[in-house]
Amino acid sequence: MKRILLLLFVVTNFSLCANVDSLINEYNQSTVQNKPLIAFQIASNSYKVNDSLLLFYTNELFKSSYTHDTLIIDALLLKAKFFRINQKNDSSALLSEEAIIKAQSTNNIERAIKAYSNYGNLERSIGNFDKSLKLFNKADSLLQYTNNDNLKAAIYNNIGIVYTSNEDYKLGAEFYRKILKIEGIELKYYSSAYTNLSGIYTKLQQYDSTIYYGLKAIELKEQNNSTKGLAQAYNNIATAYIELASFESALNWINKALNQYEIDNSIPGIIKANNNLGRIYILTQKYGNALPCLLKAQSLNKDNNYHYEAIHTNKYLYQYYQNQELWHKAFEHLLIYNELNEIHTNETKTKAIKELQVKYETNNLKKEKEIAQANETLSNLKLQNNKKRLAFMAIFGLVTLCLLLFIFTRLQIIRKQKVKLNDAYAQLEESKKNELAVSNLKALQSQMNPHFIFNALNSVQDLVLLKDIRNSNKYLGKFSDLIRKILLSSKEQFISLAEEIEMLSLYLDLEKLRFGDEFKVDFQCKLNEEQQENIELPAMFIQPYIENAIKHGLFHKEGEKQLKVHFTIEEDYLKCVIEDNGIGQKKANELKQKRLHLHTGFSTEAINQRIRLLNQTLERKIEYRIEDLKENNTPKGTKVTLRFPIEK
Repeated sequence: MKRILLLLFVVTNFSLCANVDSLINEYNQSTVQNKPLIAFQIASNSYKVNDSLLLFYTNELFKSSYTHDTLIIDALLLKAKFFRINQKNDSSALLSEEAIIKAQSTNNIERAIKAYSNYGNLERSIGNFDKSLKLFNKADSLLQYTNNDNLKAAIYNNIGIVYTSNEDYKLGAEFYRKILKIEGIELKYYSSAYTNLSGIYTKLQQYDSTIYYGLKAIELKEQNNSTKGLAQAYNNIATAYIELASFESALNWINKALNQYEIDNSIPGIIKANNNLGRIYILTQKYGNALPCLLKAQSLNKDNNYHYEAIHTNKYLYQYYQNQELWHKAFEHLLIYNELNEIHTNETKTKAIKELQVKYETNNLKKEKEIAQANETLSNLKLQNNKKRLAFMAIFGLVTLCLLLFIFTRLQIIRKQKVKLNDAYAQLEESKKNELAVSNLKALQSQMNPHFIFNALNSVQDLVLLKDIRNSNKYLGKFSDLIRKILLSSKEQFISLAEEIEMLSLYLDLEKLRFGDEFKVDFQCKLNEEQQENIELPAMFIQPYIENAIKHGLFHKEGEKQLKVHFTIEEDYLKCVIEDNGIGQKKANELKQKRLHLHTGFSTEAINQRIRLLNQTLERKIEYRIEDLKENNTPKGTKVTLRFPIEK
């Protein structure tokens, strides 16, 4: 008993700074009973220094018959953590499960909590937040049986990290605040909780709380002479001051963050700090200071793969070049920003799919193994004669089944080929009739999209010339979204009504940004979501009519400018009404004649030509009508009615 107590005392108090070589010599000269303890000390001291020593001496420890249960659990967790850091997730999971079983069988509560926590960290590291949370909750349920407050703080911290990683910031903050209510724990837990709360309130846009908790974290870290997480606390406070438009304070804190990141040699941190410096200088119009910071961030990222930081670097470079009116470079970085943003989104989705696939394959392998073992047990109970007879019947049945399946499959293929051949002949005859019309229609449509882009870029130019930087930024953001959707739909002859409405809404948002509060839009669609998805109409067909209503009818009108766009079902047609309170067609044509040297919008003849070409390919025709609205013989606007046939 005395030997066991002495062993436990030494295990929990041995120095992490012990000399590994000295311990190895001691291990070689020690008795069999003392070897397990020394082996664990060597493994612990070799944890981040020498992988081979860690694995060798943990294996030596497991082979010893004199090893204490607590020492075995600690060794299992040490080895599991090693495999987790080296991304050998299956091995880490198996060792964690073994540690949990060992701790439960010996009723060692604290080691069971640590084992669940270790396993939870593994699942969290691969993005399996649901399973990770279940494991941490099991550890949490055992905390009532221990008085170890530091262990409680560690579990609450891990649960907070899971909720925060899963973007459930309010629940994450709740567990970090639990840590602050525990008395007598190590300062590192308090400072970590304050730092994490500071980051959470940044996400929640509660910037006064960001600053409060950030300052508390810094105060504790300075008391504890700890620099871990200090740069992040500086950066959180700087971000809050940026959002509060207190740029002088923000500049002071971000410089502190940059200095600490450089001391820590944290490349992603240095990039993040330079990005924030560039952002501050752009917002304060100190463009000469902004560019070196952003170029340094870009240079550091060339030899690294920090996608998230590269997204922000290109975003701020785009804003810088836009303000400098270097449109080519601005557009270049806008494209890179959008591409990296899309890659980041796709990588997240791909990672989730791969994890799901691995789980699926692992589960199938487990089931196959269980089935194979069951079949083997069953077959051993059968007599030899029955085995032969069953084998013969099975082979005969299998051959017969394969033959029938082959014949049935061939018949199905022949039938399908016959149907496809008949359809191909019918389509060939029909395509001969429509080939010229479709070709002309595609050529016309390819002209209309560049025309719209040209007009939209003119609108951006107007805002920039007016020095309306905020609205031009919003305009370009929405414009990039709209261009992406147009490019995706430009390959298609027809798109769903839902897609058309989405693009029209974006376009009208852009025009509202340009015209301001005097531009009122009444946009309504009385169709349900299923109808919007099922009804198809020609891509980018309605937008030119809305554009002409704005540019020729409303642009020259003084006072409030009203535009109404309504979608309804009328009999078996989709009806679209575009109505404005502009100056009317007659006066618009007069102004157009006076300004022939300027760009005046896509011609009515081109729109009509597209309708004629489309109607050549459709069984039921697209109908349209344009009429002037008058009141007491005075023009008060224009009304366009479009009717698209709906397939029954």
